Amino acid sequence: IAYNLAMKNNVYLQGNNSTLKLINNAIPINGGIYLAPLLKFLNVSNSGILGTLNIDGNKSHQTYLDDYGSSGISIQESSYNIFIDSLNIKNCSQDGLYIGVASNSSINFPANIYVKNLIVDTSIRTGLGITSGIQLSFDNVSTTNCGGGLIGHGVSIEPNISDAILHDIKFNNIFTSNNTHNGLQVFGKSFDQKNITIKTIQSTNNNVGILLEFSSFITILSGSVNNNVLGVYSPGNLRNIRICLDIYKNNTFGINFDSSSATQTTQVIDLSESNVFNNSTISSGTYPGVQLNGNNLYNISYVTMNNCNFYDNQNVPTQGFGFTSNLYANNIQFSGNLYGNVIANYNSGNYDIKNFVEFNKVQLYRTINFPTINANSTYEITLIVTGAKLGASVISTPY
Repeated sequence: IAYNLAMKNNVYLQGNNSTLKLINNAIPINGGIYLAPLLKFLNVSNSGILGTLNIDGNKSHQTYLDDYGSSGISIQESSYNIFIDSLNIKNCSQDGLYIGVASNSSINFPANIYVKNLIVDTSIRTGLGITSGIQLSFDNVSTTNCGGGLIGHGVSIEPNISDAILHDIKFNNIFTSNNTHNGLQVFGKSFDQKNITIKTIQSTNNNVGILLEFSSFITILSGSVNNNVLGVYSPGNLRNIRICLDIYKNNTFGINFDSSSATQTTQVIDLSESNVFNNSTISSGTYPGVQLNGNNLYNISYVTMNNCNFYDNQNVPTQGFGFTSNLYANNIQFSGNLYGNVIANYNSGNYDIKNFVEFNKVQLYRTINFPTINANSTYEITLIVTGAKLGASVISTPY
C-alpha cells in the first residue's frame, strides 16, 4: 500500500496476522516534504485494531527517512478511546508507533489509549514515541534495534511542543534492547510531565538504559538495567522519583544523577531496595555504582537509599566505589551493603559527611593485603572507615 490509511470513528480493523507493507519509494502527498504514517488515527474515537496486525515500513526501499520518513502507526490529536491488540511493527523509516500531536497549536491531546502486545523492531527513530497524551496504558511492549538516524530510542516520552501534556501513563512490562541511544527516556520540558508508572522493565545493550529529566512523579517498580554503556542517567531537574531496580554490568556508571548543569533542584529521590553491582566493566575501578552530584544553586536533596546493595562480587572486581556524592548532594539516608568505599566528596578533596548524609547499619567491605609476617611476630594495619560519625560503633569482622 502507499500510506495514510485513515481510521474512522467506531471502526475496528481486524488483523488476523495480515501484513500492511509500505510500497517502494513512497513520496509525500500534495507536494509535501514529510511522509504521512502508514496507518493513522486522527480525530477518531471508539476505534482500534483487533487480532494480530503486522506493519512493514520497508525502510530499505525508501528515499524519505528519519524526520521525513513514515511512521508505522500514528495516533494523533482528538483521538479518544483507542484499543490496539497484538501489533508487530518493523523496518519503519521513522517511528514504529507514535502517539502525539501533529500541530503545534493543538490542545486536543490523545486520551484513553490502550495498547497491548506491541513489538517494534528496527525503526530509525523510536520504537514507541509519545509526545502528548493523557491516560495511556500499555501491556507488554518490546522495542529493539532502533536507530540509524538522528536518534534511536526504544521508548521515548518527550513533548514536542511547549504546552504538551503527558499525564497518567502506565506500562506493564517493557523490554528494550540494542537501541543506539536510550532504552527508555522520560525527557520533559517542564515538571508538568508526570504520573508515569512502569511496573517492570528490562533495558539491556542500549547506550543509556534509562534517562530521566524534567519530570515528576515517575515510578519504576521492578526490573533490570544491564549491559548498557550507562545504566540510569539523569542530568537533574527531577521531582518525586521512585526507582527499584537491579542495575548491573553496565560499561560505566550504574546510576549517575549528575545535576552539575541543572536549572532546577532535584529532590525526593527514592532508590530503596535497588541492587547496583558489577558495573564499570569498560574501565575497572573508574566508575562507582551510584553517583550523586549537584551544583551550588540547584542541588540534589532528600535522597533515600534504604535496604540497598551496592557491591562487586566478581573474581576480578570492576565497579569502583559503591556510592559517591559531592557537597551539593544533601539530606541522604542510606542503609544496606556496600562493597568498596563510601565517599562524600567536597571539592577540596576532604571527605566529610557530617550533617548531610546519614548511614544506618551499613556494611563496608575492605580487602586487606598483609605483608609477609615472620613467625611469632605481629603487624599492625590501619583501615579508615570513611563516613563513620564521631561516637558511632564500628565492628570489624572477617568476611
